Amino acid sequence: DHAPGLECSFGGVRRPATLVGGKVRCEAPKAPPASISLHGGSVELDVVGGDGSRDLVSPANESLTHVYLAPLALTGLSPTRGSVEGGARITVAGGGFSRETGCVFQFRDDAVEVAAEVVSDEELVCEAPPAPAGEAYAVVGVARRSGGPPEVLSGGLVFGFRAAPA
Repeated sequence: DHAPGLECSFGGVRRPATLVGGKVRCEAPKAPPASISLHGGSVELDVVGGDGSRDLVSPANESLTHVYLAPLALTGLSPTRGSVEGGARITVAGGGFSRETGCVFQFRDDAVEVAAEVVSDEELVCEAPPAPAGEAYAVVGVARRSGGPPEVLSGGLVFGFRAAPA
């Protein structure tokens, strides 16, 4: 559906909007406005009609917000080695972590996503999965799920697997 002049305003930054199945759709600015820190944040969201009206989405004048998530970053793992049987609790340091963040262990032929306990936006804890036969290491990354496929941070840190004691 086309609605001439329909716009979304993200903290004052305007973007064109369309009506799709009775819902307003608009793309948020790629880079957050200067008022958003590297830790993320939110801005006021307005939907503005072609005639300047602002009661299109929230007739009760409730305020709407758009949340920007901080970019994912990965800076350290502790410990950096564990048993091939898995189970090591790994503390992951970095940034941009939220309740949607998990760990990804990239082996040679497979990636294993595991849940994470988010301690803060700069620290999470996850459990190493068992290593596939013949694998001595995995590249550990972080991923964010937000309703669709995970956004995986490119790059990662190496976690080594050692044979279980006999």
